[in-house]
Amino acid sequence: PLSVATTRAHVVAETVVYRREGDVGYFRIYSFNSETAESLKRAVADAEQEIGPRLKGLIIDLRDNPGGLLNQSVAVSNLFLREGRVVSTHGRHPDSHQYFEASGDDIAEGKPIAVLVDGNSASAAEIVAAALQDNGRAVVVGSNTYGKGTVQTVLPLPNQGEITLTWARFHAPSGYTLHHLGVLPSVCTSIYRNADEVMQDLRTGRLPQVPTDRRNGVKPSDTKALEALRKTCPAREQDNPLDVEIAVRLVSMPEMFASAVRLAEPPQLGLNSEDESLALTP
Repeated sequence: PLSVATTRAHVVAETVVYRREGDVGYFRIYSFNSETAESLKRAVADAEQEIGPRLKGLIIDLRDNPGGLLNQSVAVSNLFLREGRVVSTHGRHPDSHQYFEASGDDIAEGKPIAVLVDGNSASAAEIVAAALQDNGRAVVVGSNTYGKGTVQTVLPLPNQGEITLTWARFHAPSGYTLHHLGVLPSVCTSIYRNADEVMQDLRTGRLPQVPTDRRNGVKPSDTKALEALRKTCPAREQDNPLDVEIAVRLVSMPEMFASAVRLAEPPQLGLNSEDESLALTP
């Protein structure tokens, strides 16, 4: 027989992994639990200590990230945004209208950020990608995301049962709905074979713009229009090494990074109350 002493404890899984990519910090976030924002903050501090003043930028990899806690997606976005909207929720009930504003301090101190996404990036991962993209803080690289953008609440029933009610949709800072659409990347790698082609097209102005006017004008109930937008950058469900290679190049070259950020510049950040009511009309 073997005796083993154990201590009961609540274990919070580690969701952030850091590694160095030359003079760039690479951070993979696997999901969003109660410690994700703090874990990422510590990982960025580790990168700054290891790479020092040569640190050129950050890569935040959200590929295959199914999401998690809403408050953590807001907290992660807050790490890199000093101001601006992070996300809002809207439904038919007045209580469903909620607004989450950035109030962080940008721990990256303005350094370029690339966010990697794919067809398995969902929910909280999409909130972070959209928040950093719409606020012009990061370039999003990869393919169209999953498109899970609804809010559920659990209601008790008289027979002691429960019903899960979907009562709101997540909206990106510029106002478009994430549900059934997802985040369209600034640099779509689904249609390219190598990084040289991407950088050449970006340099010469041939890299396709994100169709922000169409995206922001489509109604959440217009599934055909949403599917047409998704096809502009088909979702990919497997990691593509091209994503990391392009991201490293972009954050290492400030002028190219700025050009890539402008590809997804939204026509208008945020919606007024009248616009929101129109966008939510079924």
